[in-house]
Amino acid sequence: MYSISDLPVGPYEMWIRHPELFPCGMEDIKGFSTEKKRRVLADYYLHQAAPLEIEQEYYILFGDHGSNSCGIRQEQLANLQTPLRDRKRIVNQIIDNYYEARAIGHLTDPEGQQPVMPILEACYDASARSVEANENRYSIGSIERYLDGADDAADE
Repeated sequence: MYSISDLPVGPYEMWIRHPELFPCGMEDIKGFSTEKKRRVLADYYLHQAAPLEIEQEYYILFGDHGSNSCGIRQEQLANLQTPLRDRKRIVNQIIDNYYEARAIGHLTDPEGQQPVMPILEACYDASARSVEANENRYSIGSIERYLDGADDAADE
């Protein structure tokens, strides 16, 4: 029986969604040079990324959020190196902090790009199920199903 349980979810998901970027599959993903990665990223953002991904990436790089974009990237990378059970706890705290800051009017950039909370909450729920199953990875599939009404949810 074929099993993908040992494949990393993120790269596998990108390979399945965008096979034209990775003609040799996982070998491409793991073995690209920095310049090839630059071209793959450029192609992805130019031709395939959802508008939401573009807006969020732009905000991380150039937004008025008060943090250094390189520091944000290091925070993300450090977090990704911790076990999923720890990341699940952290994202739960982030969700609580965000809703509280929004409720009391203390968002750092209320006019700036806001998270799509249904996506973040779906990730939290999927990670919780994975932790309960003693797994260290999760996926929520396409983000499209979480975008309907996302603007309404952000106004709550």
